[in-house]
Amino acid sequence: MQAWAKTVGPSPSICSLNRMPGLALATIDASVALRTSRAEAQVIRLALIYALLDNKTQIDLLHLRAALAVWGFCEDSATQIWGDMIGDDVADTILAMLKTTGMAGLGRTEISNLFSRHVPSVRITMVLQNLQSTGKAERVPGPSLGHGEQRWRYKAASQ
Repeated sequence: MQAWAKTVGPSPSICSLNRMPGLALATIDASVALRTSRAEAQVIRLALIYALLDNKTQIDLLHLRAALAVWGFCEDSATQIWGDMIGDDVADTILAMLKTTGMAGLGRTEISNLFSRHVPSVRITMVLQNLQSTGKAERVPGPSLGHGEQRWRYKAASQ
């Protein structure tokens, strides 16, 4: 366990396995974190396989570092494949459309129309609040067209 603490930090977690020391969990996309949530167990298993292949009776630091390198590749792959996906069909659809609309964004009516008005307004509100709280979307400031309808855009579009 001392080697583990020296290599990945004081407590094994998905954050400490990332190659950036001190990375906070909040900076890791939730969907990627979910897909890689068994990191500690998988790294230990990989290190054990490497130790067995070396005909060793214990896991050495070399085996742990090799396993961490493989896990780093797995994390990078998961981020590349599922980086912005949330895992919720409604949220993923809204986010994908917000990305395509640029600075103008989408109004609530347009968002509802994405689903042929089959998704309740309350559900859309919850999704938009979640996208806003995770920094993926923002409400467009200022006056909007028509009767004061809310407009939303992809957060990167404003930066």
